[in-house]
Amino acid sequence: MAPTHRPFRVSIAVLLAGAALVLAGCGGDGVSALSPDATVPHAALSGGQGRDGSGIQYSNHKNSAGPGDAGRLESALLTRADLKPLADFRVEGTYLGERGEDRLFTCQDGPVQALGSSRFAIREFGVPDGEDYDFTVASVVVRFDDAGAARRAASRVEGWLTTCQRRMFPGDESAGTQRRQTVSVAGGAGTVWTHHHTVPGAGRHEYLGVGAHGSVLVLTACGFTSQDYPFRDPGTDPGGVMLRAALEKAAEAA
Repeated sequence: MAPTHRPFRVSIAVLLAGAALVLAGCGGDGVSALSPDATVPHAALSGGQGRDGSGIQYSNHKNSAGPGDAGRLESALLTRADLKPLADFRVEGTYLGERGEDRLFTCQDGPVQALGSSRFAIREFGVPDGEDYDFTVASVVVRFDDAGAARRAASRVEGWLTTCQRRMFPGDESAGTQRRQTVSVAGGAGTVWTHHHTVPGAGRHEYLGVGAHGSVLVLTACGFTSQDYPFRDPGTDPGGVMLRAALEKAAEAA
């Protein structure tokens, strides 16, 4: 069920502002541009700031996934249908390769590439046209050579989360990141984290999921800036909904 209130909007950096889409060795990786979950090539970014204005610069990298790898990775990403319990999010883009300096969530301390594999895919969502919500939503799938590497990558992301307040909000007692719940499915498990910090006139709330299914790492992120909490109906907690769906689909990338 879609949220029914209209949260307070604040200005955020425009996603991929000024970015030029280039073919970066992803030959055969794309799907039809008419697809509701269409893939676009690697996006080359040449500076600017991350979403939180940090100015962190991440290097672009070529995705080494071949056509078969790319298809499996893409099939494991969340789709609009998977997010229906939350809202009717539209797909902003699906990316097979590093995204430059763009950040998927506030506590992120490095690019997806830094987790140790170049075989990954990212899908980002936005709210439907005409709605007045300020959301950032993302699904990430990373494939490793073995289950141990996937678990180590998950631990690294959890390290980003546990050190977030000290790294990014020193002295800000209103900011905090904590474990919320454990999610498990056949063959995989992960943890949902919550992060909160204040912004002018409202609060920034994020639900972050990190888990592993065999040799596949999944990351899910849903963040919103609001004076209120938009997910009050049973079964609409974005952390649990997104991470469970991602873990269940992770077998597609094996």
